[in-house]
Amino acid sequence: MKRLQDKMLRDMVLRGYSEESKHKYIDCCRKFVTFSGGRPPASMGWEEIAHFLEAQTKRGLSRSYLGIFASALKFLYGVTLGRTELAERIPVARGPHKLPDVLSGTETLQLLESIPQPSCRVALTLAYACGLRIGEVLKLRVADVDGARALIHVRQGKNRKDRFVPVGPKILEVLRQHWRVRRPASNDYLFGGRRAGTHLSHDAVAKALAAAARSCGLTKHVSPHVLRHTFATHLLEAGADLRTLQVVLGHSSIRTTIRYLHVSRKQVASLQGPFELLGTEAGQVLD
Repeated sequence: MKRLQDKMLRDMVLRGYSEESKHKYIDCCRKFVTFSGGRPPASMGWEEIAHFLEAQTKRGLSRSYLGIFASALKFLYGVTLGRTELAERIPVARGPHKLPDVLSGTETLQLLESIPQPSCRVALTLAYACGLRIGEVLKLRVADVDGARALIHVRQGKNRKDRFVPVGPKILEVLRQHWRVRRPASNDYLFGGRRAGTHLSHDAVAKALAAAARSCGLTKHVSPHVLRHTFATHLLEAGADLRTLQVVLGHSSIRTTIRYLHVSRKQVASLQGPFELLGTEAGQVLD
């Protein structure tokens, strides 16, 4: 398995996969081997793969997790082992399309103010203020914040893409106050971890947010990514156009951005049904 793992890692390096993706794919393949009693993947076929994926589905894993398992096995068999015909049989996990939870402005402010840990509070405030993924926030270095130009340089975000996002004066002042307390060097992480050269962990931030949500009595599902959904919806309701929102969020496809139209209360409420137009001058367009 070690030789196969090394070959799979090399294949992912050559294709520019991120460190996170490499770690997830290797972990999924290890679980597949363990589940199959330690048998080498090369000696297994469709029945073993289907049995493994069926077992993961019965565990109640989310669609995204099931998708990672399927993608990892597709890569293992299609690229590393060169068994393309088998890889093509591995289905992409599908599930019900659910709209993301979104907080109101009052809920967002209450939630952020309820986080007692200063670094976690500032990191999550920045995630909402700029619509960043929490992984992007935690990997920011001091030099990535350009106060003079009011921009943050997100380096190697999802799909290994760089982008700039605007940062307003209020959140800039919050970041400056954070810097005055922590005093990290320009090449250090903005949100440093306990050990030198590390950043604040995703788990620490997620736990702090979950505790704050409980203390606020929120019944909505709250996670760091919900703050990004909330940012996008609030920005849309404030008058931003979809193309601008797509660029700020770093979406490769406008189709990903369009889903926020479905959760924007202002956009939905502004629609007027055709029945309301019948018999009116505006209703003549229906003739």
